[in-house]
Amino acid sequence: MGGTQSDPAAQVTILDGATQFDVRHATFTTVGRDNITYVNYASEVKEILSTLKPVDRSGYYVQPCMKGTREKIFGEIDTWLDDIDAPNVLWIVGSPGSGKSTIASSLVSQLTKSGRMGSNFAFKRGNVMLSDPAAVWRTIAHDLARYDDSFASILAAVLKSGTVDPGRPDIASHFESLIMEPLTKRHNQSSPHDIPVIVLDGLDECGSDPSQTGQRNALLDTFVHWSHLPRKFKLIVTGRDERVHLSFRSCCKQIELPTGAEVNMDTTRDIRNFFERRFAEIGGPSLDGWPGEKVLDTLTARAAGLFIWAETVIRFVEQGLPDEQLEHVLMGNLGEGDNVTKLYRQILELSFRDANVRMLNVLHQVATVIVLAKITLHVDDLPSFVLQPKASVIVILNKLSSVISKCLKFNICDLETSYLPNKHVEDLSRRITRNIGHPLIYSCRFWAAHIRDTPTDLKENVDLIADVRDIFQSYFLYWLEVMSLTEEVMAANIALLGVAGWIQVFDAKLSDIIRDGSRFIVNFFTPISESTPHIYLSALPFSPRDSIIATHYRSQFPNTLSIHSGQDHTWRAGINVLRGHKNTISSVTFSPDGKWIVSGSWDKSIRVWDAETGEMVSGPFEGHTDEVLSVAFSPDGKRIVSGSKDKSICVWDAETGEMVSGPFKGHTYGVQSVAFSPDGKWIVSGSRDKSIRVWDAKTSEMISGPFEGHTDEVSSVAFSPDGQRIVSGSEDKSIHVWDTKTGEMVTGPFKGHTYGVLSVAFSPNGKQIVSGSSDKSICVWDAENGEMVSGPFEGHTDSVWSIAISPNGKWIVSGSDDKSICVWDAETGKMVSGPFEGHTDRVSSVTFSPDGTRIVSGSKDKSIRVWDAE
Repeated sequence: MGGTQSDPAAQVTILDGATQFDVRHATFTTVGRDNITYVNYASEVKEILSTLKPVDRSGYYVQPCMKGTREKIFGEIDTWLDDIDAPNVLWIVGSPGSGKSTIASSLVSQLTKSGRMGSNFAFKRGNVMLSDPAAVWRTIAHDLARYDDSFASILAAVLKSGTVDPGRPDIASHFESLIMEPLTKRHNQSSPHDIPVIVLDGLDECGSDPSQTGQRNALLDTFVHWSHLPRKFKLIVTGRDERVHLSFRSCCKQIELPTGAEVNMDTTRDIRNFFERRFAEIGGPSLDGWPGEKVLDTLTARAAGLFIWAETVIRFVEQGLPDEQLEHVLMGNLGEGDNVTKLYRQILELSFRDANVRMLNVLHQVATVIVLAKITLHVDDLPSFVLQPKASVIVILNKLSSVISKCLKFNICDLETSYLPNKHVEDLSRRITRNIGHPLIYSCRFWAAHIRDTPTDLKENVDLIADVRDIFQSYFLYWLEVMSLTEEVMAANIALLGVAGWIQVFDAKLSDIIRDGSRFIVNFFTPISESTPHIYLSALPFSPRDSIIATHYRSQFPNTLSIHSGQDHTWRAGINVLRGHKNTISSVTFSPDGKWIVSGSWDKSIRVWDAETGEMVSGPFEGHTDEVLSVAFSPDGKRIVSGSKDKSICVWDAETGEMVSGPFKGHTYGVQSVAFSPDGKWIVSGSRDKSIRVWDAKTSEMISGPFEGHTDEVSSVAFSPDGQRIVSGSEDKSIHVWDTKTGEMVTGPFKGHTYGVLSVAFSPNGKQIVSGSSDKSICVWDAENGEMVSGPFEGHTDSVWSIAISPNGKWIVSGSDDKSICVWDAETGKMVSGPFEGHTDRVSSVTFSPDGTRIVSGSKDKSIRVWDAE
């Protein structure tokens, strides 16, 4: 319908019956016989892309390099950008203050001018959003959509399909769906100069919170995946050479910014030029040649390649009489520490040399808050936490308690209806900013963490405990409102369990109240997380009659629902729910000391959790290329072994997640089950290839096997307590006992199950073997002769996927496809506890804690649950 002639009849057909036709801002409205159609392509795409919720990076500008400096480095980068045969990831690495961010800033400016700037993301430690690994790719995707309309259309289609959820912290999915798929579709045939370049600055400041270690590792993995894209797709990353995987280093081109003893002539010359120009600006025409060649040489040598040192000197000199300030710098530089530390110390001492006692006290208070704060605080927030006569962790806690008691209230964000989930409250962000604010958000999020940091021998702890009691008696539900509104309900539960453990030594009764609050959250996690009003409308009325928290608060909210029959009297067995995996949990177990839980998942990862609080303490360990099917701790708790569908076995450092041995290769199909020997020297594996193998845990050499005798896949293997025997269960319905060293079958096959054997274990004394089967039953066998001595235990209504024996040998726990967990008397076969219900899909793994008081379960519903075994 533009400037060319076309068939009039076709035009009449399109507008046939229209009484109005209007084109305005990419919208046309056709009003016809009985229909009205509005189409606005631009606004529709914009609305879809808004679901990415990109991070606002305005206000975080870093000055680029001074003109004439870093020329050799920029030349090297330009050559790399044009080289389609070079690795497509560039890693600019250097120590703090070496100028990485200024180089990144210069690159952004240059790429913007040339039309190749796609997106830049500068990480900032302490800033919740700018240090969040999960925010990176969705923000970059939004930038690329603004850069290119065609990319925007492809991305909008991906988002509209619902195959990826930008709101979930699924970094691998974000990269694949939001970046990799639309980028390759859009630029498959593009020339290198038409493809946008991505710049990420300050990787060492990404995921600085220990709880984000797993997400940070996941982000690093996506950099490795980027390297598999065609070489014309360019990614630039800057950061320190720490916490970076070998797999990342090996896939990229590296430019190192030398400092200290390794500083080169180019960097030294650049810093010398920087001093010359900046001192000329400060001195002006009246101080021509100041401060002289000798001083410039001295300052350049002290900088040792660190631009941050040089910049700090210039700023200090500018703040007073230049001659005097420079003399202070030249006279100083004494004491311990690197040059930057010495300079900072010197500037602080000079800045407060004339301060009186009151000023020093204020400085002490501010410094204490800065040091103790869990995240970076805005300067406007500091008055909420200082201005006390003394500064210590107790004072900080007093201020947090004060903020909580003064600011928390019912329906703090004035939500008008309970029908809308939080995410559909249109102006929720504005309400949170207006009604809650940063000081209260910080206080609610971190008061518990500060308590856990407090020494237990302080005399002020009496007052602290009184404050905690007051929070639970007066503000618990209001505190939970803030945690719900700020999407921190999982953190709320972790916080409560941590405080409960700390306070147990002072006040066991208060600790019980706090644990009851944790149960309140765990049992109503979904309604509390999704809709704040349902703290009062669902969680409070439906809590058990004997719940301490619910009993206390029901009287304060008499207009909520009243349950007259069918209400539980006590909380069910579930203690905690651990969430983080993105697919089926295939295997879980406690560490030997009971402090940690390890989990393996079909999402190909391994995670380690604090068994008390549910906080992830390590992981995800990533290295397997397919589903992780089995995990186990070494007897000393320092290592974790994993078996995978990718046919390999790996051994990991339980604390750092580094692979310390493996991958062990030899199986020809997936490894279904793995276990350490009692002395930790050997590992046994059972596989879908029908075989069992024994490996040296350190060298990854096979020392025995393959043991062959099963006629179908081996589902489960375990060592006897003395390590001399191995038991195996198979889909061929049988159980075998093998000699560990020779691989000879010493007992079996045990037959009795009518379907495949899915799980086997030795009793603590080694005299019995327990098995769980697809035939829905559990059996106990004599380990020497293979006779069934107890069972079959029947009660499950579907396959028994996992069994475990309590440390005292009296109880057996089972997990089933029927979504339940049961505890049985090992001798009589009677169900003594359960069924425990809470999982919404198959329970694939169960085990007892070393003291027998808890049970952990992993499920196809992607969650891990901890239960009270008693």
